[in-house]
Amino acid sequence: MPEQQSELERIRRLVIPPLPPLALLEIWASVTISERVRVEEKEKEDKAATDKELKALEVKIKALEEKWLTNSEEMQALKNKYEELNSKVDALDRELRGRSIYVVRI
Repeated sequence: MPEQQSELERIRRLVIPPLPPLALLEIWASVTISERVRVEEKEKEDKAATDKELKALEVKIKALEEKWLTNSEEMQALKNKYEELNSKVDALDRELRGRSIYVVRI
């Protein structure tokens, strides 16, 4: 077993020569920096996507608020028209009762 390990070590040294500590530090720093840059780019992309989604939601909310306001105004107009027509029906009902004609409402 020790012979196998020493043989593996010898092969590793032939294939991958030992690097000086400064070279190892440079490789580590390069990998670390590139990973950090990738993470920062991903964070920027995620933030941009989130901002885009928020903007779309704001637009939808604004449209729904405008639609609600329009519907509220239409509802108020319909309510006013109903009250006006109901007043006219009541007036006609009173007038017909004065003439002894009765109206049956459905």
